[in-house]
Amino acid sequence: MANNNTRRIALIGACGRMGRALAVRFAGAGFALLPIESSGHPAQGKDHGVACDMAPTGVMVTTVDDPAVAACAAVVDFGSPESFRQALAAALAAGIPFLSGTTGLTDADRVLMMTAAKKIPVFHSANMSYGVAALAEILPRLARLTAHMDVGIVETHHNRKKDAPSGTALRLGEIIAAERQTKDIDIHALRGGDVVGEHTITFFGDGERIELTHRAHSREIFAAGAVQALVWLIARKGGPGLFSMADVVRDTAR
Repeated sequence: MANNNTRRIALIGACGRMGRALAVRFAGAGFALLPIESSGHPAQGKDHGVACDMAPTGVMVTTVDDPAVAACAAVVDFGSPESFRQALAAALAAGIPFLSGTTGLTDADRVLMMTAAKKIPVFHSANMSYGVAALAEILPRLARLTAHMDVGIVETHHNRKKDAPSGTALRLGEIIAAERQTKDIDIHALRGGDVVGEHTITFFGDGERIELTHRAHSREIFAAGAVQALVWLIARKGGPGLFSMADVVRDTAR
């Protein structure tokens, strides 16, 4: 399948921790990779497998400007906000689907996504976990039922995560705020150790409280979710649009 462009994806951030997990998952799902890193990255021009301390793949790490991107089935981005913009531009220029799990995006980046989504399928979720998406689906009703209660969100991640609060915590807060018609949702971020990701939403009442917690025990859940999302995005019938894991969850529940 390595020569079948309908199953080849351009993977941005291919040598990062998430990129390595994605590479294994995508290969297991029958996808071939075009591994991409920034032009100054030490892995440039090296065998992707060797650069990632894995078995040699015979595929060299390249840049997002590589003409081979245009022949791919999709662009998948799990890099930085800077690489996100370059990756989205490349997908738009090639007219192929774009999937991203990059966090720390600005309002301007979201405008770029919405604009691109008028021309190509764009999929973005700050958290590719199916469980987090399911949690977000049930949250609006609980937010309404507990409108008389105080609410707060605490998110915990490893000490190398740069953005805080996490994109997931912000999204969960937006859902609650929209249901309660307020902007006053307390969100607290903790950074330490090697915590993959934990989000706890607490509703505080008099003499009682409700807690909803999602814990990620491994990055594998995000990689698995990204593969599920990509398969869904490529297989869906229809034109351009902006999608997220919520769409995958809703389709699965039908």
